[in-house]
Amino acid sequence: MKLIRSIAWSFHFTTGLPFEDLYSEACLQYCIGMKDYKEENRSAKRTTFLYRYITNGLIFYIQRERRVKDIIWAMEIRRQESYHPVYEFFGNDFPPDVQTILDFIRESNGEISDVAPKIARGKIFRELIKRGWTHRRSWDAIRETRKIITQTEIGCII
Repeated sequence: MKLIRSIAWSFHFTTGLPFEDLYSEACLQYCIGMKDYKEENRSAKRTTFLYRYITNGLIFYIQRERRVKDIIWAMEIRRQESYHPVYEFFGNDFPPDVQTILDFIRESNGEISDVAPKIARGKIFRELIKRGWTHRRSWDAIRETRKIITQTEIGCII
């Protein structure tokens, strides 16, 4: 039980998820791991096997929990689809390259603003290349846009 408690506590400390939930999941993984462990077929000791089994089970549990929360969050965002408060902070007084990127984001109907930043940068980059921009000009404009966004009021939230 000390092994289960220490692994659950470690995950609680690093993820901030409730200890009781992690402990319950760790106990479940322990039971499944004991059932799956066959001493004659293993080169690792039982505690080593169980440690890895519980740890992997908790990692999968956390990924599943986050995925569910992300789906709920995305559904909430989709419900408010017609209103994008981020756009209120951007006027039309930016350098031309930055303005082009901001206009593209506005016109994307959430395809850019509703995805992870790294994916959004890739989509913007590909669109700029399609429009005939060079790689250097595209990335310079993306960097400048990011810099401007972080200097606006909304940049504190992002």
